[in-house]
Amino acid sequence: MEEYAGQTITFERLFREHNVGRRYIERNYRDALLELEEEGKVTVEMDTKRRRYKGKPTLPGHARIIFPEKK
Repeated sequence: MEEYAGQTITFERLFREHNVGRRYIERNYRDALLELEEEGKVTVEMDTKRRRYKGKPTLPGHARIIFPEKK
């Protein structure tokens, strides 16, 4: 949250930039971001009007993650 405060970044770019040297896989990032979205801490936007749900929301690579400004 602090590292990306005030930024909007695609999921794909965030994963490529942030996972270097870390032992987390793409699924870990998706789960964490979906949890942050559910808690209202980040916003997810996509070009499509409908978002696919298979028990829980999906988070494709082109999805834009909006991090709020640091308080």
